[in-house]
Amino acid sequence: MVNFEGKIQLNNKITQIPLNKLEKILPAEKIDLMLKKIKARADFEMTDTGTFQPIKEAVKNTKPVIELGDISLSIKSTSNLNNCKERILEAAVSTKSGQYTIEQPLIQGNREEIIKYLNDEKFDENFKRFLMDCSDNFEKKGLE
Repeated sequence: MVNFEGKIQLNNKITQIPLNKLEKILPAEKIDLMLKKIKARADFEMTDTGTFQPIKEAVKNTKPVIELGDISLSIKSTSNLNNCKERILEAAVSTKSGQYTIEQPLIQGNREEIIKYLNDEKFDENFKRFLMDCSDNFEKKGLE
C-alpha cells in the first residue's frame, strides 16, 4: 500500500480550524453525499483483480466563500492487465473557472486497502481539510 497523505501540506491556519467551522465554509451536504456515494460504489463496483470501469463522483461548489469549482474523487485500476490488483484513489479540485486543477493521488493499493482507507474515521475530515488547503492555494496564487 502506498499512502500519499504525506505530500499534502496543510498550512497552520487550516489545521487549526475546527471541523464544525469547515462545515460552514464548504458545501458540506454535497461533499458528504459525494463521499457516501464513492464509498458505496467502491464496495460494490471495484473488483479484486483485473480492470473495472473507473469510479468517479464529483460535485460543483456553489459557495462563493471558497475558491473551488469542481471537486471529484475517482478510483481506477493502475494497469490494463487482467491480473492487476493495484488501484488508485485520486482527488481533483479545480478553480471556479475550471482553468486550473490540482490532482492529488491519495492512496494506491489493492481493493481491501482502498476500501479501508475510505472507511477510516478520519478520511472525511482530512478530505475536507485538503479542499480548504486547495482553496487557500488558489487564493494565494490569485487563480480563479
